[in-house]
Amino acid sequence: MKRMQSAPQAFHTETNMPQLLAIRHRDGPAMVLAGPGSGKTFVITQRLRYMIEEYGIPPQQILVVTFSKSAAIEMQSRFYRLTKSRYPEVTFGTFHSIFFQILRNSIHTYPNELMTNEQKIGILRQSLQNLGLATDPDTEWVLLMEIARYKNDKRADFKPDPSLVYAEYFASILQEYQKLARELHRIDFDDMTPDCLHLLETSPGILEKYRERFRYFLVDEYQDINRLQFLCLQKLTQPGNHLFVVGDDDQSIYGFRGSKPEFMLRFKEFYPQAKEFLLNFNYRSHDRILQIANQIIMENQTRFSKHPEAVNSYPGEVCEVQARMFEKEEGERRLLCKYLSAHPKSLTESAILFRTNTECSRMAESLAEAGIPFCCREKLRSFYEEAVCMDLFAYLRLASGRMERADFLRVMNKPLRYISREALAGGGPFSSQMVLHYYQQNAQMYRRVELLLRQCRMAGKMRSHLAIGYVVNGMGYDRYLRTTGQKAGYLLAKESVNRLVEEAKETPEIQEFLDGIVEKKKKIKQALENSRSLNVEGKGVRLMTMHAAKGLEFDTVFLPSLNEGVLPSRHAVSIPEIEEERRLLYVAVTRARKRLYLSFVSGEKDAGGGTSRLPSRFLRPVLSLFQEEEM
Repeated sequence: MKRMQSAPQAFHTETNMPQLLAIRHRDGPAMVLAGPGSGKTFVITQRLRYMIEEYGIPPQQILVVTFSKSAAIEMQSRFYRLTKSRYPEVTFGTFHSIFFQILRNSIHTYPNELMTNEQKIGILRQSLQNLGLATDPDTEWVLLMEIARYKNDKRADFKPDPSLVYAEYFASILQEYQKLARELHRIDFDDMTPDCLHLLETSPGILEKYRERFRYFLVDEYQDINRLQFLCLQKLTQPGNHLFVVGDDDQSIYGFRGSKPEFMLRFKEFYPQAKEFLLNFNYRSHDRILQIANQIIMENQTRFSKHPEAVNSYPGEVCEVQARMFEKEEGERRLLCKYLSAHPKSLTESAILFRTNTECSRMAESLAEAGIPFCCREKLRSFYEEAVCMDLFAYLRLASGRMERADFLRVMNKPLRYISREALAGGGPFSSQMVLHYYQQNAQMYRRVELLLRQCRMAGKMRSHLAIGYVVNGMGYDRYLRTTGQKAGYLLAKESVNRLVEEAKETPEIQEFLDGIVEKKKKIKQALENSRSLNVEGKGVRLMTMHAAKGLEFDTVFLPSLNEGVLPSRHAVSIPEIEEERRLLYVAVTRARKRLYLSFVSGEKDAGGGTSRLPSRFLRPVLSLFQEEEM
């Protein structure tokens, strides 16, 4: 590896040749392929200084774009430290913040307030009611995700996910939602990009104004760009095309936001004169960890070919890589807690990464019970607060004769029975007769409500674990889980059902079982609070999703639950979806500097109670590393 020992005084003496060439790029388009730990932020900040001090480019003509507010602040801070804050005229911002400023400065009537999540849900709920469609919280959340996906694409041929509830009504729901949002005079976060693109396409004067203001563009994490952001950027950078992008196609993991690695993979097609620079040296991970990451990602077909080299060998320290298979999840979590308890001083430099928040919450319970402090930016819920458990508890309370309005409202359309919320309106105590009375002129709906009530009474005569099974398989709740548009969570949802059934076997009486759950929830809540109090100074192990770990690094990384149906998730079917899931594992592995622990569960049955759970297909190149752990 060549290191630049005679670099200009402006640069660190350890700048390598690819970094230096990228920093010195003058005009026109350029793409920097920057793998994990390759010093991309260093390159961007040094290039900014070089552009101003060596090429004389006015700092006010430079725009630096990132994908998150925290990244923009960090980039700006690094640049100010480097230059002693001499060039505050350089503009740093996210795509959304920049587009919002363009819109506000150009259209004086443009809304200046974003809708809150509560307002979005309220507008969507009203839209569904206006269209005569029944709703529930899960359906609302899935529909909001699909609306966001549409807004980040806006193709004329856009088609909603066919498994989506109300897929056939999506166009009408979208139209009604947008109409009500306009009446509120607030904007959705996902409106900014399409609105800005429309402005640039229809207002030549405004477009020219911003082309004059910004001549040089630097874009970080370019692999995360979506189609509309690409089109806006393409408009703004013409005719000079002084566009300098930095990213790694192997770390493109935000497809659910509309991000597409193709805009990076086809960069030379869009900009034939573009220069390419490959930052191939990894200063973060030990060579053994990097080898595992490369073996995994090389299975992807649609990517730039790369062969990164580890530079930081951590002299005097042994790299530790362990790969284990477990009979049960409990054993997996138990061994992890045992390791963390034995290494309390390393907690702050350790992270446990999961595919979903649900898995994070389950691990948090185990850590809390073991008295191990942890940090988690995500909102944690105990197992008993998972949506599936809350639904089943509501069904059981109805079955036991406790007819509460909130419980009936929660499950009346799980599965969809087309029962209107208006049937539960009105003051005074709630009763099943209230709903029957509402539908007394509608024979079909009357029979549906009557059937639901009869099934609840039948469940109430069963033992608690049999009642849960009857709700899931006899009353159609399993059908609801399959058709809510959340295929990725179906496996975890059924695992929750199975776990609850096993617990219920210990307490046959439904009411006694429900009372026991209340006590367990109190104990878990207290344990979580105690664990957080141990971690007031942020000295606990980091607990987060793989997506949230993007951009971070740790001495020690644990990757449990690497099973089929989890990673890749069950919803990933097409080749692009599978490849994105593999990139997610690559991102997770490359967060580790010195120690990496991989594991999966092999002995338990899958969600359907059929075959044993399988290791993730992404582990195939490294399966020889795995040892069976009897715990």
